[in-house]
Amino acid sequence: DTVTLSLFVVASLAALSLRWISLKRITFQGARAGLIFGALTAYQLLSLWQDRALAYHNVRALAGRWEGYGVAVPKILLRGQFLDFQRLPVLSVLVAVGLALAFRRKSGRAEKSVAFLFLSSLFFLSGRPLLPFVYDWFPLHKAIPLERFTGPAHLAAIWLGALGLVSLFTFSVDKKRWVILSVASCGAIYLVGERYHYVAQDAAAIQAQIEDNAYLPPDFLRDLEPDLGRGRFWTSSQGARVGDVALPWVVAFDGHSQVSLLEHSLSHASETVYLFSPKSPSHLRLLNVSPAITPAGSSLLPGAELRSENVGLAKSGIPGEGYFSVINIDRAFPVEGDEAYIDEAKLWLTGTGPESGCHSAPIPRKILARWPSAQPAPNGTS
Repeated sequence: DTVTLSLFVVASLAALSLRWISLKRITFQGARAGLIFGALTAYQLLSLWQDRALAYHNVRALAGRWEGYGVAVPKILLRGQFLDFQRLPVLSVLVAVGLALAFRRKSGRAEKSVAFLFLSSLFFLSGRPLLPFVYDWFPLHKAIPLERFTGPAHLAAIWLGALGLVSLFTFSVDKKRWVILSVASCGAIYLVGERYHYVAQDAAAIQAQIEDNAYLPPDFLRDLEPDLGRGRFWTSSQGARVGDVALPWVVAFDGHSQVSLLEHSLSHASETVYLFSPKSPSHLRLLNVSPAITPAGSSLLPGAELRSENVGLAKSGIPGEGYFSVINIDRAFPVEGDEAYIDEAKLWLTGTGPESGCHSAPIPRKILARWPSAQPAPNGTS
């Protein structure tokens, strides 16, 4: 996120001084803005660069989330669905007008800057599938989830839409084009009314969720207090919900650690969560699952003891050793690349390794290059 923000701040500040015939001035402004922003954020950017070996996104994540959505982005934009999904394309038309006006010679620096921000956001959203040879040229392109550029694109679109609407009103009044004024007025009224209705629906859904949360007793987790300090939560994979919110989010809101992709999606540990089986006692011990919440009436986890049932949920606990235990390491070896690590982790987790207590320790070579002491000694204990 920091890298994403820095790229856009530098590009936008450079575009504020845009001159169609002054490439030297554009380069100077961009370099100056980049140096200032780099100096202000160096404390974070340098640490991210230094520890980049730990950066990881699992292979099961949607490819578009990281590498962009290709030609689908301009397609849905031209169809009016990028800004007006399943609605009349009023905002899309206004943005098109604003974008055309922003590239006039008479337009100011701010208009050109926002237009540049909008188009560059769309470029990054399209990502590698559209122009791989251009996309690969950008630094740190593999570390930025390109889906995040949806936000800057929408923010710039709001400004361009406002520019288009004001320009239509000004033109129609000055030239006495009453038909254009009527169409623009109707479009503006529809746009405001429809967005107000959409926000009102969101407000009603939020209020309904607040009422659903009120059904949970204040001491909802008190029955699990003896288990909370011994291990992580398991909150069921059967779609248990409180209102419209999935149960893992409810537990996360209270600050409890759990075996869930909410916490483990940007580290190498995420692969173990995907392969985790709550029916396996050895997997429960491996990831130190102790408190559990499952739908009432469903079978408990192996070895779990029922604590209580209320509001349609069963709360149970698994007696265990806590967060620390002595393990045997029978294999410790480096692997080349994330794919090889995933293969080794899957081979061990789905085999007899967790049940036998003999642990395999594959370490990605990029981590060993940064931290040589990360590889434990084979045939030892940890």
